[in-house]
Amino acid sequence: MVLTENLQQREQATEILNEMQQQAQDDCCNECKANRYPCILVVDERLDHFFWEELNVYQEFTRINSIQCLWRLYKYYKKDIKNGYLNVNITTGGCVINPDQNLNKMELRMRSFFEYWLPHWTMMVGQRPSQEELFNNFFKQNCYVYAGHGSGLQYISGRNIAKFQMHCVVFLFGCDSSRLHSNGLYSELLGPHLYYHAAMW
Repeated sequence: MVLTENLQQREQATEILNEMQQQAQDDCCNECKANRYPCILVVDERLDHFFWEELNVYQEFTRINSIQCLWRLYKYYKKDIKNGYLNVNITTGGCVINPDQNLNKMELRMRSFFEYWLPHWTMMVGQRPSQEELFNNFFKQNCYVYAGHGSGLQYISGRNIAKFQMHCVVFLFGCDSSRLHSNGLYSELLGPHLYYHAAMW
């Protein structure tokens, strides 16, 4: 990762990050019994590729693309947030695993996990879902998991997701799940997860 070509600036940035990491570790050791809540990062799109969550491995992190999106999500889920965490009832859920049928080892691991721990979930393994199946069988659950290539947007339009009234927590385990893309020189970067953030009642 190169944020600047200036060697001195890069060295200064590295030094600052190392100091931040050391300070975070020291603080954690000094306050082991302190209540800790997730840290929400609002990260500029130009710095989104940096592993901010690794600065302090003792702290839980999540990231969001804007204050407005964070506010909307908070207002929407406010009644279900307790002690800084969103409480989700996972008795209902669904997962799409290896729809392209070319991730056999991953399919075996994920299928074994869901069959053992969540046998009551709706599962689609080794099959490509239609938009109708995703909307009717998966997005109406409390949890939805996609584990396959890409982000799952190859099976459903992001615009249709954003228009849908969704009240489920989404886990995207694909190689392209959180990558931001540009649609043009002056356009805002977009990522698959942002469509799900927009899908609220």
